[in-house]
Amino acid sequence: MKKVKVLSLVIVGVFFLNSAVLFSKDVAQLIKEGDELYVKGGEIYCIVPNCLDLWKQAMEKYKEALKIDPNNYEAWWKLARVYRQYGDEIQSRGILNNKPWKDITDKYAKLGMDAAQHAIKINPNRVEGWLMYGLNVGLHSDAVSVLTALREGLKGKTQEALEKAYKIDKDFDDGRPILALGRFWTVLPWPLRKLSYGIKLLREGIATHGNGKWGTGGSYTFQLFLAEALIKDGGSKNEAEAKKLLQEIIQKCPVKITVYKAKKLLKELE
Repeated sequence: MKKVKVLSLVIVGVFFLNSAVLFSKDVAQLIKEGDELYVKGGEIYCIVPNCLDLWKQAMEKYKEALKIDPNNYEAWWKLARVYRQYGDEIQSRGILNNKPWKDITDKYAKLGMDAAQHAIKINPNRVEGWLMYGLNVGLHSDAVSVLTALREGLKGKTQEALEKAYKIDKDFDDGRPILALGRFWTVLPWPLRKLSYGIKLLREGIATHGNGKWGTGGSYTFQLFLAEALIKDGGSKNEAEAKKLLQEIIQKCPVKITVYKAKKLLKELE
C-alpha cells in the first residue's frame, strides 16, 4: 500500500514538473513572439505602415504570457514598453496630421505605467521597470500637461524611477536612462527644473551614446532635447549651438516628428 502511495506521489510530481516545464516554454515562446512583432513595428519609431497593428499583436502576446505566469518580469516590462511605443506613435501622428491624439495616448500611457509598476514589484533591482514607468509618465504628461501631472503628485515618483534607472544601468538601451533623466530636469516648470543639471546629463548622453539609436544613429532625440534645453537656458552662445543642432536634425534625421519639432524650435530662434 505504501509503495502504491509513493508511486502515486511520484507520478503526480512528474506530471506537475512536466506541466511547469511546458508552461515555461509556452511563456518564453509567447514573449519571443511578442518581441519579434515589436521589432517588426520599429524599436525607435514606426518603420512600417502597419506598425500599430504589429504593436497591438505584441501586446496580446505579452498578455497571453502573463495569463500563464502573472509574475513574469520580462512580460510586464515589455508590455509597458509596447504600450508606451503605441501611445507615442499616436501622439506623433496626431501632431503631424493635426488630429486628436491626447485621449488615446493617455490611455496607453496609463496602461504602461501600471505594467511598469507590476515589473518593479517583481524585481526592483532591474533597470527596465523603473525606466518604463518614467517614460510612460512622461507620455502621460504630454497628453495632460506637465502641470496636471505635477498636481497628480507624479513628480516624486517619476524622479525616483528615472534616478533608479540611471543608477542601476544608465547605459541600458543606448543610454536611454541618461536621456530620460536629462529630459525630466529640463521640462519641469520653474522653480522645480534643474536646467544646468539636465543639460549636463544630455551632454553626457551625447558624449557616450551620441551615435546610438537615440542620437545621430537613429532618432536624434538627444540632440533635439539638448537644443530645446539650451534655448530655455538662453544666451547667444547657447542659441548658436541650439541652431546648429536643429539644422543638423532637419537635414539628416529620418524621423518625421523629430524634424517637425526641430523646425518649430528653429522658427522660435529666428
